Amino acid sequence: MGAVFRATDEKLGRTVAVKVLSRNRKDVDSLRRFKNEAQSAARLDHPNIARVFYVGEDAGWNFIVFEYI
Repeated sequence: MGAVFRATDEKLGRTVAVKVLSRNRKDVDSLRRFKNEAQSAARLDHPNIARVFYVGEDAGWNFIVFEYI
């Protein structure tokens, strides 16, 4: 469904994980599942599960920013 990259949050100076939805998965169902994944993950609170910091879209790319573990 997407790829995960290690990145740096330059504003806060921390390492994060960014999951990006594949461009070839831009159909309505894929976008819905991607947003549901973000909402479900954001509700979880456990030390072994990455926290969701941000969900967004930029230049046609949908992404979720997670805590890097």
